[in-house]
Amino acid sequence: MFTDGSSLLVIGSAIYQIPEWAEEEQVPGSTAVRFFGTWGHVYREEVTNITVVTKDGTFLMATVIVMCRHSLVGMRQRTDADTCVSNGDLCCNLWVGASDQDREGMFQWVNNNSLTFTHWFPGEPNGGRNEDCVQLCNNGQWNDESCSNNENALCEKEL
Repeated sequence: MFTDGSSLLVIGSAIYQIPEWAEEEQVPGSTAVRFFGTWGHVYREEVTNITVVTKDGTFLMATVIVMCRHSLVGMRQRTDADTCVSNGDLCCNLWVGASDQDREGMFQWVNNNSLTFTHWFPGEPNGGRNEDCVQLCNNGQWNDESCSNNENALCEKEL
């Protein structure tokens, strides 16, 4: 931990500075979380234990950001997706915690657990253009997308 409260995370040969999360701020209708560091401010909207981090970033960046306090969501059942989708515009093209980066066509959660539930959009996953990471579309269905795209992230926390 550094004097500014941040710490380092090493993933492979890459080193990322993880910013320290400050206190949560009450905002009417939501809880905002602010951290200071290379990515500016992150705000989240509470949806039960599911959180939308409204800061665009790549899949890896989203994984790094939410490691501060959350994990990318690993949907275990259809109601997890439905809960998010029922909250409208918050859930539009969000990273969820699944990819097939380790083995093409074998999607798993970032914690290495197998998928026990899927809800792919028709024709997906198609693996086009190095599409290895899973995003939740605003209709609740999944799409495989390039991990280098900038998207918001769907995260979860233990209650």
